Amino acid sequence: MEVEKLAAPHNDWSYGEVPKHPYQYQTGKWAYLPDAAKRVYPSNNPVIFLRGGTPWRAPSSYRREIRLWEDVLSYKTSSSSGYSLIGGNQSGAILHSNMGSYWTNMDIDVDESLINESVVKALNHLNDEKAQIGIMFGEAKRTFSLLAETSTKLLKALRAAKRGNWTGVSYHLGMKKKRVLSGRYPANRWLEYQYGWKPLLSDLYDLHNAFRDMLKTHSFLITSRGRADKEAEYESTWSGTGQPKIAKSWRASQVVRTKLTAEIDSPRWRDANQLGLINPLSVGWELVPFSFVIDWFMPIGNTLEAMTARAGLKFVGGHSTVICGGSVKMRTIPTSGITMRRHGTLTLKRYGLRRYAYTTWPMPKLYADNSPFSTVRSLNALALFRAIQGPR
Repeated sequence: MEVEKLAAPHNDWSYGEVPKHPYQYQTGKWAYLPDAAKRVYPSNNPVIFLRGGTPWRAPSSYRREIRLWEDVLSYKTSSSSGYSLIGGNQSGAILHSNMGSYWTNMDIDVDESLINESVVKALNHLNDEKAQIGIMFGEAKRTFSLLAETSTKLLKALRAAKRGNWTGVSYHLGMKKKRVLSGRYPANRWLEYQYGWKPLLSDLYDLHNAFRDMLKTHSFLITSRGRADKEAEYESTWSGTGQPKIAKSWRASQVVRTKLTAEIDSPRWRDANQLGLINPLSVGWELVPFSFVIDWFMPIGNTLEAMTARAGLKFVGGHSTVICGGSVKMRTIPTSGITMRRHGTLTLKRYGLRRYAYTTWPMPKLYADNSPFSTVRSLNALALFRAIQGPR
């Protein structure tokens, strides 16, 4: 359900009316009903730059109101009587068109329960892995997943080597058995495997650096949305003393949309940014012991630990927007005791928008979500790393 948008008669910030719709007045002269519009609270928030240089302008509170007239025709009850507008005059016509819980006069009637529902849905959406994440976040997640997958290969090969299972080492390194296993001692076999170890370590080195650079230079923003709405349609009649009966047909809807933007921000993640690796190609492999691989892998293990921890979310900005609109069609109908020489009609359309900007998390308060980097691959790699950290 969407609210019908109306074209404003003007675009001024202050309240204003534009005479447009002619009707015959009581004396037979012509008068005009004015379309009206107003907007307030223009945005003056400056553009700031988040981590990584991402531009951001905080949302501001905003208000828009539009009222349009259509099908205006005065009615006449006898040849001797004058012409009359439904409702008697402009104020009376507006009063007749008011619709409780949707709008009154020039203001929309904001339903607080819809705002609460929309906010709760937006907050819950942040806790959902389906929350929309930026392109760079997706790239980082893929890079992290590949880092975890490659780490698993290395750690399985290392565990097999510590157990003397050289066939297993060959399998996990993706090497053919015929090319190795000629040495008599474990040390010799370790050196023979350097052509399998070094490429794997180099891949991990490149992946870890790429992922660390992403954490440093990009602002990982998560945007969540919530929505709540209601609508109503009904008909009624009204009549006053000595006045013709008026049939009214209402159609109204109100929609609340909440948008919250958060930045993934955690001290553990910032610590992971600082973790560096030694380039494995600079290491003298003839002096490399088994323990070196575990020591060398430590920054990757810490990165896995940080990224799979519960991620802290830092509030960046947000707002709830209430949109309300609809129309009321009014017409005179045959009335007992009153002779109608000409029936009158009048349609009044309404559109209103209010945006409420948030400077902090709206209630209920948001709690940290599980990190979206907590994939099965990363958890498996982390478990293997912890398992081989025992006596070496």
